[in-house]
Amino acid sequence: MAAAESAVPPLAAAPPASGRAADGTAPGAYEPTNRTVPTRDRERASYDRDLVHSLLDQSYVCHLGFIRDGAPVVLPTLYARVGERLYVHGSTGSRPLRMAGAATPAPATDEGTAPAPDVDEGTTPTATAGESAQRPASVTGESSNSPAATASPSAPLAGPGTDPAPTAPPTDGAIPKDRQAEQQPGLSVCLTVTHLDGVVLARSAFHHSINYRSVVVHGIARQVTDPAERTAALDALVNHVVPGRAADCRPANARELAATAVLRLDLAEVSAKWREGGPNDEPEDLELPHWAGVLPVARHYGTPLPSDDLASGIPAPDYLPGH
Repeated sequence: MAAAESAVPPLAAAPPASGRAADGTAPGAYEPTNRTVPTRDRERASYDRDLVHSLLDQSYVCHLGFIRDGAPVVLPTLYARVGERLYVHGSTGSRPLRMAGAATPAPATDEGTAPAPDVDEGTTPTATAGESAQRPASVTGESSNSPAATASPSAPLAGPGTDPAPTAPPTDGAIPKDRQAEQQPGLSVCLTVTHLDGVVLARSAFHHSINYRSVVVHGIARQVTDPAERTAALDALVNHVVPGRAADCRPANARELAATAVLRLDLAEVSAKWREGGPNDEPEDLELPHWAGVLPVARHYGTPLPSDDLASGIPAPDYLPGH
């Protein structure tokens, strides 16, 4: 299906020229690169920092691409944003996670084919105050509508989706970086997040499309090895999916922590892109007897379903969506 033209959404409209920096980029914007500038429909792209943050904060499932044995691999997993960093959940037993700490970065690739780490599908960490825990969870479930995270009390974290308060010594985010890990070569990755907003039906098959909002991040992923940063990052991952959950579950034991890994990816080479509006049929097709328009797509949570083995008398917590 061909992507039809659409108007630029007001939210992502470029600032006036007078508000641009000397290099042409808007204040608060990510600098475009060869990998983040689309080859088509460039008017739909944005590098606005607030817009990128908003799109990332409204979901928690991403797709990570990486090169393994010379072939591209793309896998779904969970993520959380903390300031200008993304934290991605994985397993210490996966080869790409080990590669992120010891491999030579792969060469730059075209957008959509850059590499990313392996993950264990079906698991996500959970944690209580100052500790991390791991619980089963689907990585292909529906995304929430802008979940706002709640950090555990002992974690030096303002919460995913928020810009953190300064810490001492100063850092570039709420969670202090593992400086030793910064010296690791890491792994070249491409991370994508997509929101599907509608199916666009046109009178011609060629002009069928979808309405969407998306973010693409290129960079070097590094495994988080510092215990304090990893604990806070795991709390952030849990709270990003279900705000408040990290303080309301059993902390991880040593075996679970040993099996859990976290990757850090800084937000530097980033772009957003979207489509909205109806179909753009050819003028000669407008009189054809075929329905045309948009089928909206929305995400929502249903009523919480208790586990079959849940002890009686334990109510669903108030922080659960749909409760």
